[in-house]
Amino acid sequence: AIASTVTVVPVNDGATLSVDNTSLSVSEGGSTLLSTDHFSATDVDNDDDQLIYMVNDPSNGWIEVQDPDSGDWLRSDSFTQAELAADLVRFRHDGGEQDSASFGFSLSDGEGTPLSETVSFEVTQSNDAPELVSLSAPEVDEGGTVTLGTSHFTATDPDSATADLTYTVS
Repeated sequence: AIASTVTVVPVNDGATLSVDNTSLSVSEGGSTLLSTDHFSATDVDNDDDQLIYMVNDPSNGWIEVQDPDSGDWLRSDSFTQAELAADLVRFRHDGGEQDSASFGFSLSDGEGTPLSETVSFEVTQSNDAPELVSLSAPEVDEGGTVTLGTSHFTATDPDSATADLTYTVS
């Protein structure tokens, strides 16, 4: 019989990523908690705290991670699978009038080729109040009349065209 020694050299197995962002939504100016129901990674070589998501190209919002000690939500450009699994990651909308928002990410286990994906959100709009700007107070004699116009005041509304606004004087 011949005796021989076999040496097994470990290799890095890449992370696997699953993404389901078909039902993600966020309110205008609000935030939505991200969870492993939306996307998740596993890696036989690494723990969840070693799987790092690097955020890139956020559109109309940003990522926040909750500090487990203070409870504060802090803007961040990265988070771990462990933080995602612990419900410590959310997307905050910037409050703009866009109908959609998104962010991209690269997932790394520190050794293999990063995996990239984009997460998209439908933005639920809210009715923002119009803003009235007073430009100048009109002068009128007692018993007289004055015609009010845009030289006296104007209004803006991010949800409506200026021509669609109705003014009421009382």
